[in-house]
Amino acid sequence: FIDATGNVIANAYSYSYCVTDYMIMSKDGLSINLSVGNVYVALYDINKKYISNSAIELNRSGIYVPYISGAVYVRFSLRKPILEEYCIVYGNKSYNLSQNEFVFTEEIKSKLSGLTSLSLVPPERLIIQKNKQVVLYMENMIKNTNILPKSVSQSILTNIGNIAYITPPSDIADKSISYTLQDCLGRTVDETKKYSVVSAPSKETLNVLCIGDSFTDIGTYVGTIKNDIEEDGITVNQIGNMGSNGKRHEARSGGTWDFVTTRQGRAIIVNVRGVTNLPTTGYPGTTYQDGNGFKWTVRGVAINSDGNGKLVLGSFNVDSNYGGSSSGTTTDTDTAADNIPTSGTLTKTSNASTGSTTSNGDNSITYNGVEKIYYNPFWNPTSDELDFNYYINKWNYNSPDVVVFSIGYNDVGNRKYHTVESLASIVAKAKVAVDRMHIDYPNAKIVLNVNPLGYGGDTSNEISESMRSNNQVTYYEALVNEFGESTDYVGYVAVCPSFMFVDRIDAYNSKTVTIGRRISKTITTTGDVTHCNTAGMNQIADSIVAYIYYLIN
Repeated sequence: FIDATGNVIANAYSYSYCVTDYMIMSKDGLSINLSVGNVYVALYDINKKYISNSAIELNRSGIYVPYISGAVYVRFSLRKPILEEYCIVYGNKSYNLSQNEFVFTEEIKSKLSGLTSLSLVPPERLIIQKNKQVVLYMENMIKNTNILPKSVSQSILTNIGNIAYITPPSDIADKSISYTLQDCLGRTVDETKKYSVVSAPSKETLNVLCIGDSFTDIGTYVGTIKNDIEEDGITVNQIGNMGSNGKRHEARSGGTWDFVTTRQGRAIIVNVRGVTNLPTTGYPGTTYQDGNGFKWTVRGVAINSDGNGKLVLGSFNVDSNYGGSSSGTTTDTDTAADNIPTSGTLTKTSNASTGSTTSNGDNSITYNGVEKIYYNPFWNPTSDELDFNYYINKWNYNSPDVVVFSIGYNDVGNRKYHTVESLASIVAKAKVAVDRMHIDYPNAKIVLNVNPLGYGGDTSNEISESMRSNNQVTYYEALVNEFGESTDYVGYVAVCPSFMFVDRIDAYNSKTVTIGRRISKTITTTGDVTHCNTAGMNQIADSIVAYIYYLIN
């Protein structure tokens, strides 16, 4: 590890540490996200000679390393056991350069010319709809690197900085589009991909099933998909027991691919009559207590206009939002499902996550006819396997024409710096779901959507934002490698990079807060850096619809 004089040293504790290579310093400085201990980061000149008194002790989280005159390289000490959780990024704190002083001189550029250039991951195929404007945020295509980006441009759309837009007037089946990325040293990276413009297909109806995590559970983009398609004269029949009318889906806030591909503990279906106020299925969900005192959260509503039908009830302990662990093994829910009276009264009670009583839903509901199923609605309790056909037949839905899997956010997360290789196990789970869906419904078109991974324009936390940005691009790249147009899935699967169509700042709500114990200061910051606002959700939906049309056409 690095000591206070910039030297790499070894002692009895060295097995716990490693040292980064010489990383480029910039006028913005550098930041590291995790504290390391009583070791150091140090700065070096163009000849990799330690700059006196530049070492900074890494004894707290969020270390910022400012640029100092003559600095070209920096080296960090890191703890080996948690290497994949580190993220070192360019900082954003200002400092003053003297007149005519430049960080990247020609001498420095020549020294750095051997370093790896930027990585650009544009859409494998850019799909947009005829007569509908599309906006592409090209900075969202850049993977993290040790070289600073400068600009991105492309050859078809209208460029405005790192944003591009177009409203295409006619269909284009297959055309080339080139992208150019320039780094801070003036070097360019070029990528040539495909570009297509599609019209709405000649269909009277489309049966659409949306499966996902909290983005889907919120329901906004699900409703916009329906509205977008119906604006084109096609009736959409939404499949799903969750959400409200016009936003029907099957999603689990906090959900991962495990929620689709493993059975996830016990749930129950009960017959109900005379319901006047429908309970909420989305997070946190209306909570009811049975006669034995066991709490259930509503995870599906199939009730007609007379208030008669069925409720799907799940348990908190198989939902990570409620402090439990996701598991395909036996849980106490099995005992609760076995012991619940076959008829009785469900009484609305406090939610295990929020501690409050959800407002929607009758205060008490009379039920009968308990049926034991699993928390994963697609898991067949008889055959004990993933079975989408079981789900469709169980609820008398039409066979799906389109399935949107919008999931992976919680698998990828932002506490681990991902590579395509590290995502292999996650993509393997996606493959299980896609393959089973194709076996059960070979004519269904499948969109794998990559949502924005929580980028909220939070410039106060460049570490978190940088890791999220890298991970969403890398996840998309990994899915394309498995399901893209060069694979056997080309006829019925498309990977939609909706995060490339979402504004990283204005697609998120802001909030005003007062900070400072001694002197009050009011600032505006991002309210929710995970979930988009309505405008952002609509951008997601618009991009998905184009990819749906492309697959059908």
